[in-house]
Amino acid sequence: MGRARKNLTLEARIEVARRFDAGESAKDLAAAFGISPRHVNRLAKEEAGEGIAVRDPSETVAFRASRSELDAFDVEWRERGFANR
Repeated sequence: MGRARKNLTLEARIEVARRFDAGESAKDLAAAFGISPRHVNRLAKEEAGEGIAVRDPSETVAFRASRSELDAFDVEWRERGFANR
């Protein structure tokens, strides 16, 4: 049987990443916070601005808008340097 999922608070996630960056081992931090050493490494990468979450910041959204709202959005979007929506 696997380990139970552990949801860390944002503060705990930041603390894990900072302590890892300060030199504590992933194994020691994993034991202290009840997570896997692999999770410690993922948290450290997130804090450093690396990893899967950072590599693909795009997100698909759906909404309803009138033609005039879409036209206004397109104008604003182009002014900000984007070629398409």
